[in-house]
Amino acid sequence: MAFGAESALGERGLFAGEDISLIGNDGVAACAYSNPPLTTIAVEPLALGKQAAQQILRRIAQPDAPLSHYIYRPTLQIRASTGKRGR
Repeated sequence: MAFGAESALGERGLFAGEDISLIGNDGVAACAYSNPPLTTIAVEPLALGKQAAQQILRRIAQPDAPLSHYIYRPTLQIRASTGKRGR
């Protein structure tokens, strides 16, 4: 979605990182190569998938076991699509 927003801004003569700050929420590698490079909240899909699979297998083996929780800690990758306030 952030790529689409970045494109729509450009069509209106606005620029991410200058006129508005723009942040993506998936951490795909392409964010580093957009113009300007997009700030993103990076996810770890392999870790999330592994945890989800473990939860499913645990529930299959022990359907009445108490639910367990996983704390997801994304990271913010700051790039040029976010600028300093008041520029």
